[in-house]
Amino acid sequence: MEATPIQTKDVLSRALHPPFSDIQFWIIQIVVVFLTVLHFVLDATHLTSSETLIGLPVFALLIPVGWAAMRFGLHGSGATALWSTVLWLPDLTFHHGDDNLLNELIALFIVDLVGFVFGQHVEHEQMTKNAAIAIEAEQRAGEARYRHLFSATRAPILVVDNDSIVVDANPAAWAVFGYSVLDENVENVLGCTLFELENFGVGEVLTVNVDNEPTDFRCLTTSVRDQDRLLTQVLLQDITEERRAWRDVTTYAATLLKAQEDERSRIARELHDDPLQSLLIISRKLESSIDEHILEIELDDTLGDELSQVKADVLSVAKTIRNLSQGLLPPSLEKLGLEPALRGLVADGEFNSECKIDLRVKGVPCRLQLDHELGLFRICQEAIHNAIAHAKPFQIDVTLEFGDSMVAVEIVDDGCGIDFGREIDISHLGLRGMRERASLMGGRLKIESEVAKGTKISLSIPTH
Repeated sequence: MEATPIQTKDVLSRALHPPFSDIQFWIIQIVVVFLTVLHFVLDATHLTSSETLIGLPVFALLIPVGWAAMRFGLHGSGATALWSTVLWLPDLTFHHGDDNLLNELIALFIVDLVGFVFGQHVEHEQMTKNAAIAIEAEQRAGEARYRHLFSATRAPILVVDNDSIVVDANPAAWAVFGYSVLDENVENVLGCTLFELENFGVGEVLTVNVDNEPTDFRCLTTSVRDQDRLLTQVLLQDITEERRAWRDVTTYAATLLKAQEDERSRIARELHDDPLQSLLIISRKLESSIDEHILEIELDDTLGDELSQVKADVLSVAKTIRNLSQGLLPPSLEKLGLEPALRGLVADGEFNSECKIDLRVKGVPCRLQLDHELGLFRICQEAIHNAIAHAKPFQIDVTLEFGDSMVAVEIVDDGCGIDFGREIDISHLGLRGMRERASLMGGRLKIESEVAKGTKISLSIPTH
């Protein structure tokens, strides 16, 4: 709030709206009338014959005009000056010498000038004072609101000065750290310096021992000014239960994924060891039977065709089971690593669809933890499967990059894209599963998609 100077166009308007309801304003006008009458009496009785005294009664009007200015500002002084001029005008009709008439006109002009200029100045000063009072009142109200919020907030709040000393704390902080926290160095209280607190990341967690129990806090710092000091307010949000629940959920999700992978491994082994081997044995027996009865088969074309078809069907089922087994648990992943397994996945996807799939490897390939390799493979498998099944792309580009401390995967397709505004379907659930796998590996999955323009899935995980 700032006082603005009175505009010229407002001066006359203010002067014509005096404070008629104030009795003091009327007392001032009575003084003006008294001085005017006194001047007329003096003129009429020729008591002011000295040239030195001519005009002095006019300047006496400065007393009520100044009084009005001090009391009411331009509202009072402007109206009083105009009223004084109107009352004094009849005096100019009396016989005066040219010099006396000029002196009185100059005196009236000075009275009017003082009334308007001095009144405007006083009013501006008053407005400035009122603005300062309003600002101070607003500051006090803001401080009162801040103190109320400061005291009522359930999260611990510490106020720290530039010397890292705790100068204030709310009741929630006293309940956690005790009353002795005041005048204590913040590093002794929280275990980290003020600079470290001010540079805490959004996802970082501050762990403090409270009553010999580790407590997790989310730390938020803001700068507050107290008179001429710049202080730092440290708000600590207790997220111990939240993190415990998150760890429980994460552990549960990891257990489910491990159980799922174990079940996949078991089914893959059983398919490979029993049905697939049995079908291969059946195929060999059919081939032996054909060889033993070759003469009969040559005499009966129908029998030969039937046996050949049965053999082909058996081999087709065996191939299907083998592909299913390898899809559940690629043997190359555990034996050779992520890159060969992805090359096999890309080759199978390209063979079983009309889509062209390219794999590009950057950096020096290296072996990762088996669960990380398996997680990355599953994410790529899900992304390629979703793209082929739902996006109908012509081209899919898979990039695998090995860095010094991270491994990144990027899958880009030119399909129809994902409409995230539609109702959740199976493909969206698959994306959620990919995000869960990425989170469990300490990475973050990013999905960028535009309808009719394709989708890009990016993932990076730390290797250490």
